[in-house]
Amino acid sequence: MDQILACAFNEKLLPLVEKNKPIVTTPLNPKLKSILITCLLPECFKKMRNMYSEYPTLTGDIIAVFQPTHEEHQKTDGVHDRKTSAEILLLSFSNVLVTSAESTFGYVAQSVLFIPENQMV
Repeated sequence: MDQILACAFNEKLLPLVEKNKPIVTTPLNPKLKSILITCLLPECFKKMRNMYSEYPTLTGDIIAVFQPTHEEHQKTDGVHDRKTSAEILLLSFSNVLVTSAESTFGYVAQSVLFIPENQMV
């Protein structure tokens, strides 16, 4: 998770937070950014959600963090397969996709998202 956050901060995909200030008010026209997390480890979602719900961002942006399934364990049943397909489809609509070396959903979502200009592979 730390590697993902470092990448997102370094590439300016996500704003840093001000840990010395509580969230009091927001600017008049804040940008809203949504983060979709598809990770079997619940700590990833909790860490990201807590960071952006407890501290204001340096940019004044409002960050919403979502994790659709909260599966926690790899399964092989039909329900899990449908949830997996839904998460991959949701990821494929992302403007920006950050994946780790261990990612499976992210790499599949990139291939679903990728449509060449001439519509040919």
